[in-house]
Amino acid sequence: MTVRPARDKDVFKEVTGLLGGWRNIPMEKGFGGTGAPGRLLEHLLDIKANNQDLPDAGRWEVKFSSKQSYLTLFHLEPCPRNPSVVDELVRSAGWKTTNGLTAFRHTVWGESNRGFKVHVDDNAVSVKHEKYPDLIPKWDIDDLMNTAVTKLRNLLLINGEKRTIGGMRQVKFDTAHAYSKFRYNNFLRGLKEGWICIDFDARTKPSNSIRNHGTKFRIRHKDISRIYAEYTKLNTKDKVSKE
Repeated sequence: MTVRPARDKDVFKEVTGLLGGWRNIPMEKGFGGTGAPGRLLEHLLDIKANNQDLPDAGRWEVKFSSKQSYLTLFHLEPCPRNPSVVDELVRSAGWKTTNGLTAFRHTVWGESNRGFKVHVDDNAVSVKHEKYPDLIPKWDIDDLMNTAVTKLRNLLLINGEKRTIGGMRQVKFDTAHAYSKFRYNNFLRGLKEGWICIDFDARTKPSNSIRNHGTKFRIRHKDISRIYAEYTKLNTKDKVSKE
């Protein structure tokens, strides 16, 4: 995302001005797929896409959620990356799909039903399986902290609804919450206790090369406030402080 220099009150005013009423999602390129409402939100707020792990608008990371799925906090690939440990997970620990490809699309909430378990220590976060002792995706604790804190220090979450009428996709932005003072230790605790997940999404292509859609750190909506010290609903004065 392109970081927009903006004061908090200006960002909040823009966001609250978008709440209510259905909006058509453009049919043009760049607005396809499940991420279209979020891309429309970025377009309306004049946030341009790039590959920086930085907040979207001033000091705020802006995200859209329909509350029908988990919220993706950020993407970060595990080490080792060359060769890729995710590629090896697909080939060694993956399973056949209905179209004959091999996939490792697997979500680990603390410990998964396939035996993968999240481990957190002073040096790294890792995912282990006793059947694959030499195949351990891991994130250096400092790299993970830098990514999480830089991206999530302040989160502006816009919730809404999606629908399709007469072939036209539409979205309505309903509410907006501002979360501030990210708690990294609680983030690590969430990984350890299983209320924050690590989500792998990779598979082979027909050519037998690997298609990796990115490894994500995700959270349930009811738990978002657990990783922030303060939060408030915009357009109200019901600020909650847990300090």
